[in-house]
Amino acid sequence: MSKVAREFVSKLEGNPLQTYIQRKKNLFEVLNVQKFNGVGSVVQQVRWDEKGFAGCYWKVKKVHFKNIDGQPIHGKAWGFKFWRGKQLSDIPERIPGTLKYDWHLYKGPQTPEKETPIETTTTTTA
Repeated sequence: MSKVAREFVSKLEGNPLQTYIQRKKNLFEVLNVQKFNGVGSVVQQVRWDEKGFAGCYWKVKKVHFKNIDGQPIHGKAWGFKFWRGKQLSDIPERIPGTLKYDWHLYKGPQTPEKETPIETTTTTTA
């Protein structure tokens, strides 16, 4: 392990991976690790999820990253806004609050899984 990596890990408490997963992420930190730099991803502000706004999310159409200290954690993003399941515009809009709020990938509406009945067949021999 390099000296820089050791210093980084020593500053973190507990499991470093768990700490990274639990910390707040801006939109570009979420999109940076997705395929095609997040284009086509469906993202949501965490506060919308916490307030129970079902079907409210952004579908990312275009992303321009700006590297800060070699990390693409700033930039601009455009997409289609869906509110309560309905698309609000036909042209991509610039996504506001990309750095201000905590973001995550949209998980979709939480519906209970339906149990599929097991079909049973009986055969009789004559």
